[in-house]
Amino acid sequence: MSLVELTPDNIDAACRVDVKPEQQTFVASVVDTLAQAYVHYGTAWARLMLDDDRVVGFVMGNFDPDSEIEAFCTSIWRLNIAADEQRRGYGRYAVEAFAAEARRRGGAAARRNTVLWKQGDGGPELLPADRIHADRRGIRRRDCRRVDALGVAATSVRLSRIALTRRAT
Repeated sequence: MSLVELTPDNIDAACRVDVKPEQQTFVASVVDTLAQAYVHYGTAWARLMLDDDRVVGFVMGNFDPDSEIEAFCTSIWRLNIAADEQRRGYGRYAVEAFAAEARRRGGAAARRNTVLWKQGDGGPELLPADRIHADRRGIRRRDCRRVDALGVAATSVRLSRIALTRRAT
C-alpha cells in the first residue's frame, strides 16, 4: 500500500473513487474535496491510495496550526475508500499515514489531531459495540462535538494510539 500525491497522470483515477451509495450522504466526493484542496492549497494534504497499481481510496487532511477553528489545525477532512475495497485495512493505513505525517511535521500537528465527520443515522460515528472498545483507545463520546460553522462533528484523538479495528458484533 502507498499514498501518492495527486498528479495530472492520476487525477482521473482519483475522481473515480466512489464510496458505497449509503455512505455518499456522509462524505463529499473526491471531486468536491479536490476543489476544497485547491482553495486550501497551503494547508491541504490530499493523497491517492494505491495497492500496488490499483486505486483503492483517497484521503485528505489539513495542517494549519494557525487556524482560528481548532478542529482545522491538524485534521482528517475526508477518507474515501472505494466501495468494493472496504474492510481490507485501507482506512487504517490512511489514518496511520496521516498520523505519521503529523509526527513528521512536529509541533502542534504531532500533539493534537482531529477527525471531522457529518453526523446522521447510518453515519460514521462509533457503533454501540464499538463504544466500549473505543474508550479503551482513548476516544470518548463526550469529546465529540459539533463544529457548527461547518455542520460537521469533530473529536480530538491521538491518531497514533488508535487501533482502528471494529469488534465483531
